[in-house]
Amino acid sequence: MSLVGHFDIETRSTVDLKKAGAYRYFESEETEVILMSWRIGNEGPVQRWRPGDADPEALLAHIESGKEVCGHNIAFDRTGFNTKLPAHWPKIAIEQSDCTMARGSALALPASLDQLGSALKMKIQKDADGHRLMMQMCKPRRIEPDGTVVWWDDTVRIERLHAYCDQDVEAETAIAAAIPRLSPEEFVPLLFELNSW
Repeated sequence: MSLVGHFDIETRSTVDLKKAGAYRYFESEETEVILMSWRIGNEGPVQRWRPGDADPEALLAHIESGKEVCGHNIAFDRTGFNTKLPAHWPKIAIEQSDCTMARGSALALPASLDQLGSALKMKIQKDADGHRLMMQMCKPRRIEPDGTVVWWDDTVRIERLHAYCDQDVEAETAIAAAIPRLSPEEFVPLLFELNSW
């Protein structure tokens, strides 16, 4: 089997994700991807990308070739990748997607990355402090009377958020190596359901 790509994105928006759902969230012009962490394979350093950086050529080549891409709640990350990142980037197909959340759920394990990692007693766990920062940064700091949106986006917070995103990729990679893949009987109905959204 060829190496798997792993990635995670962090976003911000004036739209309430829980109320809107992922697809309406990403349809909004007020939603943006602020950074991404990724790697090819299970070892080696996690790579970073932010808007304005050079294209992550190795990741894009991996996706364009149709090779597998894995994430935790991949439907969210794939939708953000396909709709909010540069238009010339290749799109991630559902058929090449693997989801550690779906894999864990098939084993009656917790769906959230932190609880799943804890249940599996993984050495690499989700970064709880980073999660609190992410929850702050994904929403406006304030909205001015003229409608200007002010974000929590100073350099220190952005760097800390990227470290959190890196660790999510590390945690998801370890979980993907630790739990079985979905069987064809489990994957095909899931594929049908995702295609019907």
